[in-house]
Amino acid sequence: VQESPATALLDGGRALGAITATQAMQLALDKAATQGVGLVAARNSDFIGACAHYAMQGLPRDMIGLAWTNGFPGMAPWGGRRNTIGNNPIAMAAPGDSHGPVVLDMALSVAAGGRVRLAAKNGEKIPRDWLVDAEGHPTDDPGALTAGGALMPLGYKGYGLAAMVNILAAGL
Repeated sequence: VQESPATALLDGGRALGAITATQAMQLALDKAATQGVGLVAARNSDFIGACAHYAMQGLPRDMIGLAWTNGFPGMAPWGGRRNTIGNNPIAMAAPGDSHGPVVLDMALSVAAGGRVRLAAKNGEKIPRDWLVDAEGHPTDDPGALTAGGALMPLGYKGYGLAAMVNILAAGL
């Protein structure tokens, strides 16, 4: 949609998120190779899965990779009781020497939604600080997530990061 030597805005054309995110990261890495930094924002796409996959694309080129995305509301705000913000995952990958790369990939909720859904599938309980039910009460029932519940933020710092990721990802 728009491009400069170090930046671009990519329209995903409603493609699968993995396709759009891969294309955006490759474009960012190509720009970084010539400009020292590359920043590509993507829009009009969908769920991208684990952000680390995209951040790690820079490692073979000896580059640092950053990836984040905003998502549909699935998390309550700090001190809140209802779905109002996505858990907006963020990932960073940095090359390393003999000990290998350092990679961080995290959702900004206490636990990722996928872990909660897996616990529900396996008939397991979850810690009570992971989720609130539809009435905003802490619960150990992972099934509450699909019944109007909300993931809890990773404290006020996790909520703050989720809010900023939402502002930057949606805004850019």
